[in-house]
Amino acid sequence: MNKKILKRKINFVLDPLKKAKNVESFRRKMFFSGFIKEPIVSKTVFLEGYSGDSVTGNALALFEQMYQDSYFNEWKFIWGVKDMTCVPKQYAKDKRVMFVIKNSKEYVKGLATSEYLVTDTTFPWFFSKRAEQKMIMSWHGTPYKTIGVDIVSNRRDTHKNVLRNILHTDYFISPSQFFTDTILKAQDATNLYRGTILETGIPRTDFHFIKESELKEVQKLAGIDPQRKTVLYAPTYNDFATKGKAKSDHINKLIEDTQLLQESLGEDYQVLLKVHYFEFNAINNLESDIQLVDNSIDTNQLLPAIDMLITDYSSIFFDYLSLNRPIYFYFKNYDVYKEKRGLYLDLIDLPGGKFGDIESLSEGILSAETKESTNDVYIDRYAKFDDGKVSERVIDYIIKNQELAKGRAYQLTSTKQNILFYAGAFFTNGITESFIRLSEQLDFDKYNVTVILTGVGNTKKEKWETVARLPEQMNIIFGLDDMNCTLQEYYKYQMYLNRGIRGNKIDKETVKLLFNQERRRLFGNMTFDTEIDFSGYSSFWTSFISFGDATKKVIFQHSDMLAETEKRVKGRRPHKIPLQAVFPLYETFDKVISVSETSYIINKKNFEKRYRLEGKMDYIVNYLDAAGILEKAEDFKTIKFEMEEIVMVEVERDENYFDETQLIQTKPEILESDDLLEEVTVEPIKDVELVEETRIVTKELMVKKFSPTMENVVLHGLPWPSKDNVNYITVGRLSPEKNHYLLLDSFKEVLETQPNSFLYLVGAGTLEVRLKNYVKRHKMTQNVYFCGHMSNPFALMKHCDVFVLTSKYEGQALVVLEALTLGLKVVSTDIPGPNAILAKGYGELVEPTIYGLAQKLLQVVTSEKEYEVFDYNQYETDAINMFNEKILTK
Repeated sequence: MNKKILKRKINFVLDPLKKAKNVESFRRKMFFSGFIKEPIVSKTVFLEGYSGDSVTGNALALFEQMYQDSYFNEWKFIWGVKDMTCVPKQYAKDKRVMFVIKNSKEYVKGLATSEYLVTDTTFPWFFSKRAEQKMIMSWHGTPYKTIGVDIVSNRRDTHKNVLRNILHTDYFISPSQFFTDTILKAQDATNLYRGTILETGIPRTDFHFIKESELKEVQKLAGIDPQRKTVLYAPTYNDFATKGKAKSDHINKLIEDTQLLQESLGEDYQVLLKVHYFEFNAINNLESDIQLVDNSIDTNQLLPAIDMLITDYSSIFFDYLSLNRPIYFYFKNYDVYKEKRGLYLDLIDLPGGKFGDIESLSEGILSAETKESTNDVYIDRYAKFDDGKVSERVIDYIIKNQELAKGRAYQLTSTKQNILFYAGAFFTNGITESFIRLSEQLDFDKYNVTVILTGVGNTKKEKWETVARLPEQMNIIFGLDDMNCTLQEYYKYQMYLNRGIRGNKIDKETVKLLFNQERRRLFGNMTFDTEIDFSGYSSFWTSFISFGDATKKVIFQHSDMLAETEKRVKGRRPHKIPLQAVFPLYETFDKVISVSETSYIINKKNFEKRYRLEGKMDYIVNYLDAAGILEKAEDFKTIKFEMEEIVMVEVERDENYFDETQLIQTKPEILESDDLLEEVTVEPIKDVELVEETRIVTKELMVKKFSPTMENVVLHGLPWPSKDNVNYITVGRLSPEKNHYLLLDSFKEVLETQPNSFLYLVGAGTLEVRLKNYVKRHKMTQNVYFCGHMSNPFALMKHCDVFVLTSKYEGQALVVLEALTLGLKVVSTDIPGPNAILAKGYGELVEPTIYGLAQKLLQVVTSEKEYEVFDYNQYETDAINMFNEKILTK
């Protein structure tokens, strides 16, 4: 047996065993996948508070309501906790209550088999609610500072597991419309949540309505003197001062402010400080005379013992509203915090006084003693149902099937058709660009559109800039990591990925079961009417859609798909095995769509009979977005440097160099390239002169370092196409299928006849280093420019003379249409996709030979031949009509 094959087989057996032994997350998935095959344990409730950090909050309030109700005497309760120090003493030995360490085998089993699930945050990534289970989410407080996608500094995917948990939620507990709207919007769930919303209050506020004996116990525990007026200072956790000097300065300021506040208010007042547990340890280890509330005391059990509250950006004031007592806001950095983190409410929307220093805060508290104040307006807006019976109403409605005694229960409904796309990992390529342009033309009044985004661990700037271009109405669901399955199922799953559904020894039923489990893990209660695999290259995501139950399923073919299996990258064929699994699944789709007429003819010949696709195969053309192309073609910047006009690309800077005095209303942290060119004075740049109309485009050649010290700023650019020269350009990945070696060999021949020719290669890829060395070896470095990836290549394209495409195969070759839109002459190898366009008289087709291409590149410049004018408006109308009629029409 071939050694490579033997090694691959050995690894196939051993790798999963190694993962099961060494990778904790893999083991948890194995355990969970095994436990979900066991029966649901009726009359069992699994609860988790603050991701297991404590047994407090809403989860505790709901638990105590059930625990104290005789209806639940035969029920069992399981709490997930980070460690046993979280366990309340009164329940530690209770036989009805079990505490399990988070992510332990017992934890996983409880999550997989309990009848009811309760959380105030999220369950882990491996979690997937079973159809027989009911999940209750009572989010841990009304947000004042922004959360999820609304946080200014957050990446687009930071909320991904919160969204996933919301999609699993059957009952979403809310105190107000403001709460419901804010949470669901911030977690991208407004258009996707299919459970019931119970707007009936926040359960943890039930702890505010306690007996006199319980109040005295809390006062004793917190060291509160009932003869004095108790002031609680409870600032939010400062996530901008988490380490080093910033943290120590912040901690010292908290102590200093608390001391000063106590001195200013006098002996009639008792000032307590309650902070986040990260800050608690730091303060508790310092010597001070302030009264620090112990972290073991639950905030909501403390609040009824408090006469007035001081906070800043914390949501604690929403809870405190139910007591209708004085609330004050002490902001030390309001403008900065609002800009960096973001806030949902303006100052006018907050109850009570707002102050910026301790002196005015103290005066405000003392002067308010002689005035009557009320929070009725704010209670009605944010907390009108918090009456001490919230938990009772929730439990009665969900478990006892009683009518909701106060508030309202409802679901978010829509008549829109639910459309799901998978469009790849959003790398910089033609498929991604085609999808984004298409998405901008979808009718969001008619369709509720969602896209699955994978590769979320990728931190590359280009990826997230591309994602940011998606329409804001589009929902994003984030793909998961490895499949949930037992060890035995994992082997069957891997064998399926290698051999496809028609392969030998494939357990089809297990494979389908696994993918449907993954659908539930990803989507929860959400379903879709139409699911579209816009990529068509991923064996996993094609299977994911194929085995689903959507009413209509569509898959795209962006090229000659059989030829794609032979495409080589670094000596390997990366698409061969995945596509071998994809092809047999074509028959499970309602439509198999090519992106040009010529590629449709080839794909139909290769697949229709083999996979029984009669009546299913068709084609559409990709949307162009000509208006956007023409607009971007005017968006460029040049500078004059040593008498040469340079196309600018980006500006790198030392962020420690610039300050407010050197910029005109431009802050360093948001400084853009354009800002730098426009705002930095010409004087320190010395020998760099700004051109009259300066704009920006591309990326590659370092031109000059300049600043007062000549080392802080770097301009990147390349020579601008001159009208005195003949300028050729190509745009595409630097990869084997684009056949750049043919282009370079032909261009070498062109230079011998036409030495004032220049070639711009726009794109990046695996062959970049080799191609650069090839150009250097053939002494063409003065005439060939490697431009790298450009988010906007259109300005450079417009100022060139001829666009060249030398690909071995394409789907539609959208870039050819872009070049025609910009008015360039176009030369392409005669392959499916481009030939369907250029054969209509728009450009030139050529056989893939060095001599033939070289001659065509010369002729197209000197010939007086007139080409057909490309009507991009009519093309776009046809493209949208084809998509709507062939894909979205039921």
